[in-house]
Amino acid sequence: MKQKNEKNKNDKIYRNYAFNQAGMLVQVVLVFCLLVFAVISIFNSEFMPAVTLVTGLTLLVMAYNNYRIYKRKSFTMLYIAIGVIVLIFGVLDLIG
Repeated sequence: MKQKNEKNKNDKIYRNYAFNQAGMLVQVVLVFCLLVFAVISIFNSEFMPAVTLVTGLTLLVMAYNNYRIYKRKSFTMLYIAIGVIVLIFGVLDLIG
């Protein structure tokens, strides 16, 4: 007989599933925004900082998804490093 304070295995699976789905949803939305900003920046170069910032955010979310869902630690570090560098360039592009 189970004790009341034991957690159900399905609760943990569902919680992980919900976090994984949220991470994938954020990645899809960011990729869509990236495509929209990239097309707009072809015609109006003032949107390039937005493209750079969304690219950096997308890479950071991809790093999170790689770590949580796909369990690829080497790609996670690569995405984090490139994402931070791209975000720094985006912020510098906005400032100057």
